[in-house]
This record gives sequence, structure tokens and C-alpha cells, in this order.
Amino acid sequence: MNADLEKRLLELLDKQEIHEVLMRYLRGENRNDKELFLETFWPDSECHNQVYQNWPPATSDDPDVWEVENPEGWVERYWYQPEPPNPPYLSMLGQHLIELDGDVAYSEAYFISYIQGVQQPSWARQPGDDGVADALSSHRITESTDGRKYMRIRGGRYCDRFERRNGVWKIAYRIVTDDWSMWHDCTEKVAGLGTHPGLASKDDPLYTVWGSRAESKNDRSSGGRSRHAHREQ
Repeated sequence: MNADLEKRLLELLDKQEIHEVLMRYLRGENRNDKELFLETFWPDSECHNQVYQNWPPATSDDPDVWEVENPEGWVERYWYQPEPPNPPYLSMLGQHLIELDGDVAYSEAYFISYIQGVQQPSWARQPGDDGVADALSSHRITESTDGRKYMRIRGGRYCDRFERRNGVWKIAYRIVTDDWSMWHDCTEKVAGLGTHPGLASKDDPLYTVWGSRAESKNDRSSGGRSRHAHREQ
């Protein structure tokens, strides 16, 4: 194999690894898996995602954002608990461009997300707020002042800088864009559609099929086992 071809193959492997980091990030959010979410960020990373997901402090231009020290601090303080049995949050990744520069990579990934929630987000701070934000569990599935529920459909991009440390790619710097966003009236929530509904937990059918392979690598290496591990082949 000539040197140029080998270089191009190694670049493809790096890009695949980076793409899979984003896939695990989305699984962590959609399946309510905190460990998998945390596995995608470096502890000293910087992130700016709307008003509620920003770290470290004093790095945002918006004075009203919620800030924490690091990804672990965000999970500890703000991690949300979706309404069972179906997840109110679904993300789909679109086109994904990656540029490599040694142990640094620049990634632009388009996404569309569907989030059930209130029409006027209750995390928007009101005059006189003491600045202490509640957990997202109190904001996600609630009724608007008109007593109705809404679905937010959002299109945006994950603008990321990845870094490879000790052979592992993770997110070091992130800005999430809002390219467009709209609210739709949830006239009816369909129940019982299909025999295997998606769940925002490790009771989701994925964990039945994949077993512990669906969990974070840290859980696997520490001996953590899925409750469905006996089904693994």
C-alpha cells in the first residue's frame, strides 16, 4: 500500500470515529443515558447550546444563560427526565462535514429535533428571578397557559471542534446554532402505535437487542451489564 492511500484510509477511520461520537451523543439524549452523553465531551470542554446548556462560566456573550463548570456539572444540575412511556425528544442527524488537522478536527453536522413542551419556554427567566434555574424535568412536559401541549420542531447545526487525546476523539468546543424553529399544536398523542414503542431509558428495545453494547464504554469496562444482557448472542 502506498503512503498516500494509507493516509487517506486513516483519515476515513478518524472521520468515522468522530461521526460515531455524535451518534452516541444523540443516543445519550434520546435514551436518557447520562453516562453516554458525558462520554462524548472532554471534561475541560466548552459548550454553548441555547440558554440552558453552557459551560464553563463567563464564556458566553448572553448574560441570561445558565452556566455550569463542566459537562458533569450540567448533568448533575439540569439533566431532564422525559415523560414515560414515550420520549418527548427525538433527534435526526443530517449531512456531516469533517475537516482533519492532525489531532484536531472541525465538524459541522446538521440536525432536526422534535421536542414536546410548552409554547412559551418556562426556562426563560422572568423579571425578579433570583438566577437559580430548576432542573429541566420541570420544564419539558408541562402545559402552556392555554392548557395545551405543543411540539417544537427545530433545525440547527452542531459546530464542533474535536480533539484526539490518547487516541480518543471527543468534543472540545461546541456551538449549537438555531437555523429555524417552530411550534406545532399537539392535537393528540398517539398511544399503542406498534408493539415496541421507543423509551427514553435503558428499557428501550435497543438495549434488548444490543445488550450492554448500547451503553457507554465506561459502563462496559467497569463491568456494568444491561438488564437484558442474557439476550446477547
